[in-house]
Amino acid sequence: MAVPSSGSLSLFGIAKEIHLDNYNNTVPAPGSGGTNWSQLGYPSISLKNMSTGAGGFDAINTANASADRPNGSSPHNTSEFYSYDHDAVSITQIGSTYSGAYSCSSWQNISIPVSAYKGKTVRFIFHYVSGTNYTGDIQIDQVGFPTLEYFQSNVIWVQTTNTFGSSSFTASSLGNGGGVWQTTTSDTSSYESASWATVAAGTSFLRWNGRSGGTPSGSTGLSSGYGGSGFYVYAETSSSGHSNKNFWLRSGTHQIPSQVGTPYFGFRLGRCGATIGTLEVYIEEI
Repeated sequence: MAVPSSGSLSLFGIAKEIHLDNYNNTVPAPGSGGTNWSQLGYPSISLKNMSTGAGGFDAINTANASADRPNGSSPHNTSEFYSYDHDAVSITQIGSTYSGAYSCSSWQNISIPVSAYKGKTVRFIFHYVSGTNYTGDIQIDQVGFPTLEYFQSNVIWVQTTNTFGSSSFTASSLGNGGGVWQTTTSDTSSYESASWATVAAGTSFLRWNGRSGGTPSGSTGLSSGYGGSGFYVYAETSSSGHSNKNFWLRSGTHQIPSQVGTPYFGFRLGRCGATIGTLEVYIEEI
């Protein structure tokens, strides 16, 4: 739980947010007897050390907006910690926003340059907000992660592609990352507060499912995976899955090589349905 956004602040609460990711953690205060903060070997509480990441405290998490974190400079004030969330995550949209129907006969090929993340470990995130009824089942297939190959001393970029070729969705074919695909199972507009489950074959509402063949609802979805066969993932928008609900899908972590050239993140997108909503793609540095 983050530091409150107003009112009086507890120095001990700030210490718990930085060291334990919870301003309201119930660990007893230092010197209160029994197994307390000091007995557990946690850092000595100091506003300066907490503001600068010294004395055993973590560095300040810069995923917070500058107004929601201390600036590290003297004089140090507790008010600089208003709304500070030590385990906040930072995601950045990449590529365009994809909305509405595209085609009911072909997959759309999406390719997004990610040169700014060369040498970094990242995960890729899809955020879909559904349309107004069940004809909003959007589909994703052929996810390509940037990697490198060497051919006669020349470096070329290739995409190591996950075709979702089995119902496990573990992306085991991705030699350079990818990991297990995860989906949210409830409606939340906040990536930071989302809870996650492994993607599985099925037709469950309010989540991304694995599927082969067409989507289960009529008048929505392409009839097969890219290339005419295999598994893909789709957002099930029937029943409680509409309208204007949030569906998050994320990959495992992936190391983008740092060599010269332009790496691309790519995928095939199926947008067949009268009420296709809006899809955005994000990247998270790990």
